[in-house]
Amino acid sequence: MYVRRSFGYENRPVSLSFEQQLLAEQIRALEETQGAEPAVAVPSDGKDFFSWLRLRNQQLQQKPHIAAALHQAPVLFRRLLIGVCLIAALGGAITSIKALSNAGSELNIFWVLGVLLGLSWLSLLLWAVTLLLNRDHAAGVVAPLFSGLLNRFMPAREKPTAAQAASRIWLQRHFFSPAGTARFGWITHTIWSAYLAGGVIGLLLLFTTRQFDFVWESTLLGGGSFVQLTEILKMPLQVLGLPVPEATQVIASRIDIRGADAGEIRRVWALFLLGCVVIYGLLPRLLVGGICWLVERRLQARMELDATQPYYVRLQREFWPKARQGEVLDPDQHKPQPVAAENISAAVLPGNCVWLGLELPRQFALPEMAKDLINIRDEATFQLALRHLQQHQRLPVALLADGNRAVDRGMQRVIIRLAESVGPRNLWLVIQPAPIETGRQGWMQTAARAGLTPEQVNFL
Repeated sequence: MYVRRSFGYENRPVSLSFEQQLLAEQIRALEETQGAEPAVAVPSDGKDFFSWLRLRNQQLQQKPHIAAALHQAPVLFRRLLIGVCLIAALGGAITSIKALSNAGSELNIFWVLGVLLGLSWLSLLLWAVTLLLNRDHAAGVVAPLFSGLLNRFMPAREKPTAAQAASRIWLQRHFFSPAGTARFGWITHTIWSAYLAGGVIGLLLLFTTRQFDFVWESTLLGGGSFVQLTEILKMPLQVLGLPVPEATQVIASRIDIRGADAGEIRRVWALFLLGCVVIYGLLPRLLVGGICWLVERRLQARMELDATQPYYVRLQREFWPKARQGEVLDPDQHKPQPVAAENISAAVLPGNCVWLGLELPRQFALPEMAKDLINIRDEATFQLALRHLQQHQRLPVALLADGNRAVDRGMQRVIIRLAESVGPRNLWLVIQPAPIETGRQGWMQTAARAGLTPEQVNFL
């Protein structure tokens, strides 16, 4: 499962790479369908939740049965892609050999170029058009077809095997995420590149074992038009140092003209055809495929793990040490007492904090040292707080919140944005008064998403 970044909150303080998110989601699917794995001893001291989750998953990944389930989908994908590319290369070689063999010993130069490159460029144009028409969809027009095949050969089951559960997650995050279009793109161009590479090999074999006369003919166009066309096509070939036909050789290749140096003309035209297929057929496919691969990597880097799912909420309860949750207040034995400002700063907070408020009510009792704080209530006051922090750079920030309120999405966004602005290690949450257990857990989970450690959350 993936979530898109919303406008204005594009950065996250804790970084999980796409591979780490994929591993987390696959292990989630395994534990939800196959049963929870025995607890892994991963200490949480000094770590944020996502760092702890990454280490936990890395340890679980070493288990043989989990490793086997995780590797099935990528291994099958690589084998299938290699197999399809080999078939495409073989098809390209056979197609080029058959096309030229059936043409006889005289080959119309520009007609052969159109046959060899026309289909490739037509498919490239259709791909670009469908990409533009379906740019708002996760994987373009291919997605429904692929989704049908996925549901046909790997349907969702109530009790899937470990390999089926992990493989569906792998396929969904690679093909039905925002990066799915780019992945379909580079796969398509890789297959076409294999086809064209096979065609080049077929032409090379054919030109090596057979002799062809390369000619051109036209009822309406004269020799000057073909000379100009050849001049345009040969410029990249000259850069690579390949032999190209001169104007006299182009004229001498007319069907009703035979030059004295026919052997040299044959060789030049053969290399010209091979070079054109490589430059105008194979290289554009490799270039566009490489761009699609880079776009996929970039889109994958923007994906975020949805830590609000019940599975991750359960792991967050496991992450936060219970001793820390009851460190400041024991509601069963002690009546909550006001805490002096001196004790607040000396016990757990740096003494030179810059204080901010988080949607505090008008009658909220502020600690002594926080009398002049900026209360963040909307976007304008948030920007004011950021400008205030710029004047006090490198100082720790204490964010005071009302413990009588449950943390909501708006508060979570503010905390995450502040953690990104000042650094998650430089932000402390101060919750006053200390909430009940369920409210305390909500603040702890929010702190984990912002990259804060348990020591940076203080209940008064």
